Amino acid sequence: MQLQFRLLLCKRVKEAQRRMKQSRAKVLLPAPDSGDVANGRVSVEDLPEVWWYVEHMRDPLMAEAICGVHCRELPRLATVSIKAAAAWRPLEAALHVLSGNAFEPDKPRAEARRVSKQPADQGSGLVSVICPTNNKRRLFHPLLYECFRLQSYELKELVVVDTGIVPSTFFEEVAKEDARVEYHFFPVRDLKDVGAGSDVKSKTPAWSLGLKRNIACSIAKGDIIAQFDDDGLYVVDYLSWFVAELGEVAMSRQTNGGLSPCLVKLSEWHLLELSTLAFHHMDTVSDSSAIPEIERRAAQLGWGFSYVFTRSAWESAPFPDFCFAEDTGFVEGLLTRGVAVFQLRLPADSKTAGLVAHIVHPNSASGDLGICGRCDCDKPVAMPPAFARLMPTAKQVQIKARNRGWFDRKAAGVHNKASTVVLPRRTRPPTSQTAATAAAAAPSDA
Repeated sequence: MQLQFRLLLCKRVKEAQRRMKQSRAKVLLPAPDSGDVANGRVSVEDLPEVWWYVEHMRDPLMAEAICGVHCRELPRLATVSIKAAAAWRPLEAALHVLSGNAFEPDKPRAEARRVSKQPADQGSGLVSVICPTNNKRRLFHPLLYECFRLQSYELKELVVVDTGIVPSTFFEEVAKEDARVEYHFFPVRDLKDVGAGSDVKSKTPAWSLGLKRNIACSIAKGDIIAQFDDDGLYVVDYLSWFVAELGEVAMSRQTNGGLSPCLVKLSEWHLLELSTLAFHHMDTVSDSSAIPEIERRAAQLGWGFSYVFTRSAWESAPFPDFCFAEDTGFVEGLLTRGVAVFQLRLPADSKTAGLVAHIVHPNSASGDLGICGRCDCDKPVAMPPAFARLMPTAKQVQIKARNRGWFDRKAAGVHNKASTVVLPRRTRPPTSQTAATAAAAAPSDA
C-alpha cells in the first residue's frame, strides 16, 4: 500500500514541477508603489516558486500516508511584501509564511552562503551542524555544545534554533564566546506540545519540528549540513568521517562543479539508555527481520540524528512541516526527486566501534518508549571507548533528568532495568483520516 502512495507522490511532484515551470515565466512582480497590489503586498499563491515549496512542506499525502500525522492547512490567504518577494529566495519566503511571519530571512546572509567551493573530501568545505531545540530540553544543551566543540573537523559552525518562553542562558553565553555558534531564539510555541493546537487559532505561531529544521538549514552557511540531535553523543571524528564519505559520493556525481544533491546516513548505531547509562546496539539492516515489515522502511530511512546532506539536496525538497516523522518524510521527498540516498555501516566492528549514540529517554522527540527488546537491543554492550570523553557531560544530564523526576513517571512507561532498552516507534497510524482517504482527497496538482 505504501508503494502505491509513493508512486502517487512521485506523479504529483512531477506534475507540480511542470506547472511551476509553465507559470514561472508568466509572473511579473508589480512595483512596490503599484496601485494593483494593496499595501505593497502580493499573495503567496501568485508566486509559483514560493507556493510550490509551501505545498511541498504541507503535502497532505505525505502527512497521512508517509508520516502518519494530521494534515495542516495551506496558508492560502497569506501575503508577503513585494520587496521581500524580490529580495528573498523562494524557499526563504515560504519559510517566512509558514512560520507565521516570525522568521525574517536575512538577505546579506543568504548572499554570503557559498563560503567555500573547494571539494569537501579535502576537508576545506564549511560544515553546518544544525540542531532544533526548545526550552524543555535545556539540560541537553551543554552536551550538544560539547559534541560540537570536540569535533576534530575544523571548518564548522553550529546553528541552533531554539523556541519557547525565554532564551537559553547557556547558549547565549556560548555564542558570545564562540564565533562558530549561531544561536537563534524565537518566542513561539512547539506544535507538538499539549495545548499548542493550530497556529491559526492563536496569535503566537506554533512551529513544527520540520519547520525548525528548515529554518536552521536556511540560516546555515555551509554547502554540507550535518544534523545533530541535542540528545545524542557524537564522537570527535564523527564529522571528519562523514564528510569524507559524503564528499566521495557527492563529488563523483557532480555535474556543475559543485556538490551534487545527496544524503548519507547510518544504518546502525549505538543507543544510550539515560536512566542507567547502559549502551546498546541497533542495526536496521542486519537485524531488520526483528522489525515489523510495515515499520522497516521508516526504520531504515528515518532516525535523522545521523543525516548528513548537501545544501542542494535540502533546497530540492525541504523537510515536511510536521512535528513527527519529518525525518522520514524528508528522505522520501528526496527520493521522489531522484536525489541519491546512501546508508552507511559503522567504520569498524559494529559492536565495539563508537561513532554516534542516540539517547533513549522519556522526553525523546522521536516518541520514545514504544518497542522493547528489538534488534538485540535488550542486551547491553560494553561502552565503546570513543564515547569516554563525553560521558562526564552525559552523567550530568542524567543527574538533572533524575532531579526532574524523568525516571519516576510510571505513566510514561519508563523501564529502569539495565538489561532493557525501549526503542521509539518510527511510524504511527494515520490520524484524522485513513491514508486512502488522504490520497483521494489530495489534489493531483499539489
